[in-house]
Amino acid sequence: MADNEVKLTLKPEDAGLIASIKEIKTSFEGVGSAISSVVGLAIDAVEKIKQLEQEVRQMRQDFEQAAVSITKASSSLADENLKLQDQIAVLEHRPARNQLAIALVEAAGRARELTSSLFDAINKERDLLENKSVNFVRSLASGQAMTND
Repeated sequence: MADNEVKLTLKPEDAGLIASIKEIKTSFEGVGSAISSVVGLAIDAVEKIKQLEQEVRQMRQDFEQAAVSITKASSSLADENLKLQDQIAVLEHRPARNQLAIALVEAAGRARELTSSLFDAINKERDLLENKSVNFVRSLASGQAMTND
């Protein structure tokens, strides 16, 4: 007899056992479909959560861009006011005294531009890493190997 064969002898009084085995088999089939449904729902939930995270991140970036625009406008206005004060002082034959303040406002503006470009670079890098990384759920769904990032 082969190693993978099992010899089973059933008697008429074992009919209840056979019915129980059939019930167990149908129960396991139901459990398998239930697990499949739960996994499918979990994958959908994870995808929706990721979509919401991305929408929140986009809203935050939009608000940050609005704040940067407002700050640039106010700095530009302050710069122009200082320059006008110097021009008025020159017309009144007084010395212009706002060169240092003008230089500081311009330097602060350049620092904000640098900060903004760094934030943009970081956000692009994060998006690239998130789009290319394969987490556990994506690995289950696509069959790709998981990445460790």
